[in-house]
Amino acid sequence: MKHTQKILTMMLILIFSSCQQEETAPVASGSNSSVTIQSGSYTNDGSVVQGPLMKNLKNLLLIPSAFAAPVTDFKFCITKLKVVSSVNGSPGNSQEAILGLVDVSNPNGVTDWGTIELADGSVVSEIHFELHRDPQNCSAAEYSTSYNGKTITKDLEFKFKFEPAISIRNGDTLTLGLSKIAKAMEDADVANKFNNTDIGQYMQANVIGTGSRE
Repeated sequence: MKHTQKILTMMLILIFSSCQQEETAPVASGSNSSVTIQSGSYTNDGSVVQGPLMKNLKNLLLIPSAFAAPVTDFKFCITKLKVVSSVNGSPGNSQEAILGLVDVSNPNGVTDWGTIELADGSVVSEIHFELHRDPQNCSAAEYSTSYNGKTITKDLEFKFKFEPAISIRNGDTLTLGLSKIAKAMEDADVANKFNNTDIGQYMQANVIGTGSRE
């Protein structure tokens, strides 16, 4: 009888230990999450994006807004991106991807920029997009950036900051706010400085767009 009790006790200990190991087993590392990048509605005059109801109300009340030429053309060639991220508190690996030619000429719509892969659980604080002239990867476009009928071939970088930083989940959609960058394009165009020599004056370090998760 005592022998049987010992066997039962040992079996219970083994079962309990096995359950504990299963519960505390670490999640497999090295897996990635698929993340969609898009931009939403934006303005190029420094104003806040308004919904349809607010726009109609402003028109009825004849409330003036900052003057800026309508955006009829805004395209850029993304040949590289850098994701500023951390994984478990340590800096994450730099992610690189060619997204090609992105056309955000409609400021009132949502534009899909493409899909990237990020490490599961990574925390993203910024995304930087490098713009280059690259006809091979950008639908034969002979420019890095095009704005309202003018083009440049100079390398540029568009930056977007997420405040607070976002912990990535598979299937996430990250939406970028272009208003601040579009205003820099418009300011350069109005000043006749939208050219390879002078555009850098308008793309200063503080020209950073916003980022959010849908």
